[in-house]
Amino acid sequence: MSNKAIDKDLEKKLIENARADKQKFEPLYKNYKDKIQKFFYYKTSDNFISEDLTSKVFEKALNGLDNFQWQGVSFSAWLFRIARNTLIDYYRSNQHKKEEQLDEKDFQTLDYSPANLYETEISEQLIYKILQELPPRERDIIYMKFFEGYTNRVISKITGLSETNVGTIIYRTIRKIKQDYFEI
Repeated sequence: MSNKAIDKDLEKKLIENARADKQKFEPLYKNYKDKIQKFFYYKTSDNFISEDLTSKVFEKALNGLDNFQWQGVSFSAWLFRIARNTLIDYYRSNQHKKEEQLDEKDFQTLDYSPANLYETEISEQLIYKILQELPPRERDIIYMKFFEGYTNRVISKITGLSETNVGTIIYRTIRKIKQDYFEI
């Protein structure tokens, strides 16, 4: 089931089954584990921490399954809200602020000319570095929009921002990335 989207009807049935018998939570876990772990790895760059935080998310989800309600938000969005809150708790509990230090030399060898960018693909490493320079809120929203494929509505439910505000943040962030990195 991993890496494939579950249709809403099947997802509802799986949730109802898991509510009735906690042992039946496994299909939901298998479907979403990799996505949640990938989210944490993206945020922490540490496999061990990613696995630990992923376990905490699913423990919270299993224990809070009776509180999940279908209100225009998918189970996946609910899990990501738990993941986001778990990450915040992790950083607070460790009095740890993630600060990525990027060396200027990492960018000096790259050719950002528009002609070169259109002729070659931008490497994942460059995209990662660009994203790491964004403020956390913008980074999270861009990640959810373009890497997880969430709509502005779902992102607004996860972040607590209005749908309009999410759209504005996406627009401004993309414009800033283009101006800063692609000289457009």
